[in-house]
Amino acid sequence: MRVLIVDDNGRRVATIVKNLVERSALAYDDLVCIRSASEARQCLAKEKFDLMLLDLRIPGRIDEDADVAHSLQLLAEIDAGEDLLMPGKIVGMTAYDDAAEAAKQTFRESTWTLLPTSDFTDSWADTIVKCANYLKRERHQRDQEEESVDVLIVAALASEIDAIKSLDWSWGAWEPADDTVFISRGKFEANGKTFTVAAAHASRMGMVAAAVLTSKLVSILSPKICVMPGICAGLPERAEIGDVIFAECSWDYQSGKHAVDDDGGTVFHQDPHQISVDAKVIARIDQLAKDAASLRGIWDKWPNKPKNPYEVKRGPMACGSAVLANSDYVGWIQKQNRKIRAIEMESYGFLHAISEANEPRPTAIVAKSVCDFADNLKGDDHQAYACYTSARTVGLFLERYADDLR
Repeated sequence: MRVLIVDDNGRRVATIVKNLVERSALAYDDLVCIRSASEARQCLAKEKFDLMLLDLRIPGRIDEDADVAHSLQLLAEIDAGEDLLMPGKIVGMTAYDDAAEAAKQTFRESTWTLLPTSDFTDSWADTIVKCANYLKRERHQRDQEEESVDVLIVAALASEIDAIKSLDWSWGAWEPADDTVFISRGKFEANGKTFTVAAAHASRMGMVAAAVLTSKLVSILSPKICVMPGICAGLPERAEIGDVIFAECSWDYQSGKHAVDDDGGTVFHQDPHQISVDAKVIARIDQLAKDAASLRGIWDKWPNKPKNPYEVKRGPMACGSAVLANSDYVGWIQKQNRKIRAIEMESYGFLHAISEANEPRPTAIVAKSVCDFADNLKGDDHQAYACYTSARTVGLFLERYADDLR
């Protein structure tokens, strides 16, 4: 926050500076102190200040006598808004009744504040402190609103976000969200309204990285909707390559207790904690799943596509910290929920971060596409296709339902 103090009264300037630094936590470098109207013009021609504190009796130039006419002329030039940048708020200060009388009509018409001061007490400084604190809070709120987005999309892999950025959503260049995270901003239309969106990918795979990234960006960007696209392993006979699985719920399948049984062997007592997706999301997934024509249109644009169009399905999604290529281990996970459709590495961390966010919490959506079946045939052959179907389905879903879910 920047404050311009235009005052040739050294004692009053010292009082203002002391109070703003000590009670409003402003830095000395945030305060510009000058003594004349000509110096004020030079400052206001180059910089927009949040607050200007103006002595009603100042010199026109530093070598002239102080007069209220100089302040009134400066205010008229500011009000004209042609050559000078208008401060966010103006507070006039004076200890002289005649100066206050001469300026009161100008301040009343422009809804500026006129503050009587005194050489015998510093209580008038309380008003300046309160004004500065209010402006700081207002600016912080405004900055947050400018940073915020309607939709946040986070993924584990750069390739998953690259597929998202292939959507025709007016994507911008990568920009820092904080010291370690970069985002790309875009926008899309849904039901005649414009929605802002930001996309980011984690530095590595896994629940921890996903939870940290999601938590940070939810705090910074205050999204209304959070989406995790990407790739997953499907369960044989419950999904096909390219099918987009929307999570009904997710849990850490490794959660539990490793113990010793009565025979001295090891045993694992499962303790899965499931986080469910909102029912209003589920209802719209079911609607999208019925739109075979739109899904076929997405499938048809992929070169060397599989024999059959992909489908949208929903179901439980198990989450763990290791890449799986063992069908026996998949069978063990399946015992935790017989209806499981997919296994991957980030959804639980993503959903947990959102479940712990401050109110109003964003609506969470996980939509990952099957690229393998976590068996000994696991490979990367279908990852690009899976990233594509996931991204295009997420795009279709948001363009159709973002207005409902926001």
